[in-house]
Amino acid sequence: MSTLSMHPRAIRSGVAAEPRRGAGPQAHPPRGREPFPRRCRPACAAPVVFALALFALPVFVRAETPGAAVCRQVKGSVQCDRAAFVKTLAAAHSVALQTQPFDRNGQRELGELAAQLGKTVSAANADLLFRLVRLDPANPVYYGPNNRVLAALRVYLPGAQGGRGPLLWIENYAGQPDTPWPTVVHQIIRQFKADAR
Repeated sequence: MSTLSMHPRAIRSGVAAEPRRGAGPQAHPPRGREPFPRRCRPACAAPVVFALALFALPVFVRAETPGAAVCRQVKGSVQCDRAAFVKTLAAAHSVALQTQPFDRNGQRELGELAAQLGKTVSAANADLLFRLVRLDPANPVYYGPNNRVLAALRVYLPGAQGGRGPLLWIENYAGQPDTPWPTVVHQIIRQFKADAR
């Protein structure tokens, strides 16, 4: 599995300079040497544009082609490549943190998780996004005879303009519906650390 990926047009150079008034017939330039045009025509800008594109290319490669395997839908379920995720996580230097809905305790716990993983917390230009989601008990997902999925910790690649990109990993926590939320947060993070080794 893999995630997301300009060839410059060949341009002709050497536009003859404009003749000066009163200079008579224009002399031909020495062979093998082409005069530089007095006024740059549109074609002159092409090499500059291409050079700027080359400088910008690494930025897009970092954001869109990280070389990580993303999760996919298989027969109604989400499947993720754990080995590929562990490698991507190890190579990441910074992470952004989100909780849905916003939860101060959850943000703090995610911050401690990032520190334990050796990652810098960054709101912008982060290598990965950690998103802790509290699932609605009114629309439960059953896991076993009595347990329900109460929370999900999802890890995404960065998307455009700071949004979410492709999903790399999803950690679900299942328990009794009346489990206190701080306990759920603590347990899902502990579970995530064990699976991310």
